[in-house]
Amino acid sequence: MSDDTPARRAPRGLWIGLVLGVPVMAYGLNGLATAAPTSRTLAVGRWAAGLLVAHDALLVPAVLAVAYAVHRAAPRTLRAPLVAGLLGTALVLTLAAPGLLGLGNPSGNPTVHPFDATVATVGALALVWAAAAAWATAAALSARRARRT
Repeated sequence: MSDDTPARRAPRGLWIGLVLGVPVMAYGLNGLATAAPTSRTLAVGRWAAGLLVAHDALLVPAVLAVAYAVHRAAPRTLRAPLVAGLLGTALVLTLAAPGLLGLGNPSGNPTVHPFDATVATVGALALVWAAAAAWATAAALSARRARRT
């Protein structure tokens, strides 16, 4: 019996991501290790390790718990759009957090953050929820048409 079932095989996207991502990460780590002092390299390593622990121990369980609660409480036609909207919101807020908190600009150089992070975040969230609303509307109309026939 072969162990090469679809459930056992790694998806093609995983291999593409590894082939493209590993060299990019290696290049970045090499640049950090060679261009920065050892103390800075270690500080970045501690920060990254702490971020990974916080992500896996706090953020992911919280997002999944909220998504599960919404999935259980929402009508069937609205479940996927609402969960997608919540996951998109979590992603946007995670990516926007440094800008919203004003991190990464210790020099006071205004060109480091050339735009208002709050406005950009609100705009991105508006796009996420507009897409979720369009999806929910299409799903509701489709379900309504299916009930009529």
